[in-house]
Amino acid sequence: MAEWSYLQNQFNNSTQGSFALMLELGNDHIAKLQAQQADADIAALLARTQPLQLVYGKAYTKWKSATAVRKGATLKIDQLLAELSSLKIKQWDIQIQGQYLDGTPEYMALLPEKRGPFQKGAKDQRINAVEALSLRLGDYPVLAATQADVDAFRTQLVDARDEQQQKEQLIEQGSDDLEAIRIELATMMYGNLGVLMDKYRNTPDYINNYWEVSLMQNTPPPTREFGGTVAADTTVNLTQTVGPNAKVVLSNVGYTVLTFCLAATNTDACATGVQVKPGDTLQVERASLGEDTDANLNVTNMSPDAEGTYSVEVIG
Repeated sequence: MAEWSYLQNQFNNSTQGSFALMLELGNDHIAKLQAQQADADIAALLARTQPLQLVYGKAYTKWKSATAVRKGATLKIDQLLAELSSLKIKQWDIQIQGQYLDGTPEYMALLPEKRGPFQKGAKDQRINAVEALSLRLGDYPVLAATQADVDAFRTQLVDARDEQQQKEQLIEQGSDDLEAIRIELATMMYGNLGVLMDKYRNTPDYINNYWEVSLMQNTPPPTREFGGTVAADTTVNLTQTVGPNAKVVLSNVGYTVLTFCLAATNTDACATGVQVKPGDTLQVERASLGEDTDANLNVTNMSPDAEGTYSVEVIG
């Protein structure tokens, strides 16, 4: 026997796999309840739903912030590994050959596979290659300066990798927590639907005034993500297309204040817009970033000497 459609929670079904869609659906529902709260029945629904939506919004922001910080940590380890393969291993190889030429027993003991393990393979394999080289260099006092440089770089790699993995654990836990709240909020809205069906049993079309039904009927809004660094006293263009109804999640995962804005050109610095402090994540409407006629999403780092790091998600 087919399941009766009214027994299915469409608020849950339509938002599975999309925390952003639930945030948009919930915010819309709260706004429409607020508009009708002069009615005591609607005020009661608002009173029981709004606190849960606020909890969900805070959990979503925390999760997005952790995701952004993880991206920053991933960018850091990737940059270090790029430095390892393009610069560090070349320097160490040259320093070793300054004492022991390629092909000698000593050289082969120190770099048995030459530069390969430092330039190819998984992250942990390449970090292990650096650790192993440091240990082998301990048997060659004449290369003490090289060992010190290898040790210092190994510490940077290990610390960056540990930070990345810790953030991944936080994201996993945050995702589980957010999913539980999403289901709770969907269940609340399903209950609200039942109350409204009873209240408007003679005029059911009026129930449409309390949800943007198209959000549940259509696919989730498209999402684009941008991440990277912005040099000191520099402006970077993230995208030249931001839709009129887009929402933007701005994360500062660096150590200097960044300003985001919509600008007329892809090179205009952000004199106004939304300022995001290091470690903060903000979700804003398109209108907060600039004029309706401007579609270039730029980020400006006003620091005269410190590089900035950002992660941005454009929803819709």
